[in-house]
Amino acid sequence: MNSGRQYGIFLVDIETGRSVDVVRDCSTATFAAWLTDHPGVEIVWRDRATAYTNAIKEAGPPALEIADRWHLL
Repeated sequence: MNSGRQYGIFLVDIETGRSVDVVRDCSTATFAAWLTDHPGVEIVWRDRATAYTNAIKEAGPPALEIADRWHLL
């Protein structure tokens, strides 16, 4: 069922608190491509969706992965 909502990924630099980018969908392929284009990512703080885990594995960054229920910082 489509509720008319569109989800994306809001990326933030934790050290500066500034937004880095907005990825328009939450698919594994899209996020993996973003990670590949930005090899300096050190930490991925995310919700527990498997798409993010798969993207991190696919893109292969040596990033620390932190998953939480509410992904609030």
